[in-house]
Amino acid sequence: MAYELSLQRFTYIAGADFTNHQYKFITVDSNGNAQLCAAGKSAAGVTQDNPVQGASGEAAFAGISKVVSGGTIKWGAPVQASTNGVAIAATTGNIVLGQSFSGAAANDIFPVLLNLANWAKLS
Repeated sequence: MAYELSLQRFTYIAGADFTNHQYKFITVDSNGNAQLCAAGKSAAGVTQDNPVQGASGEAAFAGISKVVSGGTIKWGAPVQASTNGVAIAATTGNIVLGQSFSGAAANDIFPVLLNLANWAKLS
C-alpha cells in the first residue's frame, strides 16, 4: 500500500504533457519548466498531479511521497530515477533520490522517503 507523509511542495509549469506521469521524478529545465527526470540524474521533485503542457502542477521535494516503480525494489533500498522519471533500485554511479519505504514491483505506486537536497552518487 502506498502512502505519503508531511510533503513539502512547490508549484511548477509542465514543460511537457504530464497527463500520464503522476508520481514521477522531475527536473527543471533552463526555461524554468518541469521535465521528466533522466535516468540516474538529480531531481527537483516528484509530480503530485498530472497537468497538460503549459499548465501548473505541484511537486513534492521533501517527505514521504508516492512514486511509480520501474522495476522490482526491496524495502529500504536506495532509489534513483530511470527512463521517464520512474524509480528503480539505485546502481553504482547514479544519484540516489530517496529510500524505499516498502517493496515494489514494476508499475507499482510505492512510498519513497525523498532525499533530493543531498544528492549523492551510490558507490
